[in-house]
Amino acid sequence: MPTVSVVRARDETSTQPSFVTLIDIGSNAMKLGGCRIEPGGSRSPATLAERITWLNQGLDEHGAVGEDAIQRVLDAAGELIGEAVRFDASVAGAVGTAALRSAVNRDEVLARLHSELGLRTRMLAPREEAAAGYLAVRERWLAGGGGGREPLVAFDLGGRSAEMTVGSGPAPDSFVSVELGSAHLFDLAPTSDPPVPAEINRIRALASEPLKSLARPPREAHVHLVGATATTLAGYVPMLFAREYGPDPVHHLDRDIVRRLVAELAKMTIHERRQLPGNPERAKIILHGAIALEQAYKYLGFRHARVVPDGVAAGAVISELRGVPLDFEPVSVDLPAVDFRPLIRDDRDGEVLFALRRGDGRLWLQRKIDYPADVYRIPGGGIDRGEDPHAAFERELYEETGADGARAVPACTIRYRGPGGAPLAFYTRLYVVELEDHEPAPVDSDEGIEDYVPVAPEDLPRWADRLESLRGRMRPWGVFRAAAIRALEHVLARFPV
Repeated sequence: MPTVSVVRARDETSTQPSFVTLIDIGSNAMKLGGCRIEPGGSRSPATLAERITWLNQGLDEHGAVGEDAIQRVLDAAGELIGEAVRFDASVAGAVGTAALRSAVNRDEVLARLHSELGLRTRMLAPREEAAAGYLAVRERWLAGGGGGREPLVAFDLGGRSAEMTVGSGPAPDSFVSVELGSAHLFDLAPTSDPPVPAEINRIRALASEPLKSLARPPREAHVHLVGATATTLAGYVPMLFAREYGPDPVHHLDRDIVRRLVAELAKMTIHERRQLPGNPERAKIILHGAIALEQAYKYLGFRHARVVPDGVAAGAVISELRGVPLDFEPVSVDLPAVDFRPLIRDDRDGEVLFALRRGDGRLWLQRKIDYPADVYRIPGGGIDRGEDPHAAFERELYEETGADGARAVPACTIRYRGPGGAPLAFYTRLYVVELEDHEPAPVDSDEGIEDYVPVAPEDLPRWADRLESLRGRMRPWGVFRAAAIRALEHVLARFPV
């Protein structure tokens, strides 16, 4: 079985397109997705392969993933890594969503993915999962000639949950996650084969309940449907309604066609649905997914929506390539004073900090020559006025550590308030950087770096305490520097070794 270590990194000098990918461990299926990168540097989302695992149905009565389901996940991951080799793609790792997030033994699953396949899995919180779908939608929207400020809606209907994000910029403005998915509805309301009208009505009632209280997105927003349910349904249209739509694939679903799809699927047996195009393994749950989508159109006011084949994996890769955190809600920190560097500098918009993680999970903290005794911080550097934060990160990472090309995940943004609650323009962008066996060494001798020390994640609170215990004129600076360590403690809970 292939492991991540055998996947070749992309050749920057190649004249052929390359791929940077992640594996999305979903509730029903696992996908290999990410970005296609052209030789000229242009990028577009891509989904390269899929394997059905039925992880959601592999949870026992205690909420644990059973051994058979774990093995299905391992087998599927190994096959997807093999697919990546075929595409000459680099696999950065994996992301886990609703079903794995809820499993009581998820740490066991993550440990086996790492030990047997070399695959590190980042667990996504609901808002991060939603943001990944939004980033995939926006990247495809921009690649297709769309502008950068139109309001966009990404509605991601998965196996266990549904996420809706709304935004008009590089990151979403709002999101909501509800327990609504094709496999989840199937578990709640299994049907006869074929189903009877009373069973259809029960599915509709269950699907509508979590949607009724949601606020409708702006009427002028462009709606995009993310995930396998929408792409599977769109694939059915040319076969079921060839007279109206012709034989070619469709990339949009309006309200009427969704209703008609539900009506047609409700007449079919599971065997008949398996003969439709797409993955036949979805045949038993696709009717439930279609009804969930029908109710979303009804209660959220969707009239017409574009179908986007890319989802969480592609969005998570775009997050890393663009330096946009999936956790788009800033961490807010109150400072006792603001009259210290770097806050008083007028040539900076903010700073980038990088949590440098070794292969054994420990993190490098940094000390500079003018710091108080036995005080260390997360290393980083400034974002010049008007500079792109991700460009600042790449520059500062190399200058302070000598690292180039390491995997870097933008984790969160920290915003600050001064005395009296006044918000500051200055902000911190925190990254998690996988340094593996590289020992940081500054390239720029003017940085004043005296030492790096490896620290276990469980010891981070002690180092934050030291910063917060500083007195006198150093106290505000200590509180400021401790804030990022406190934020990192929470971030690392979703970045297992």
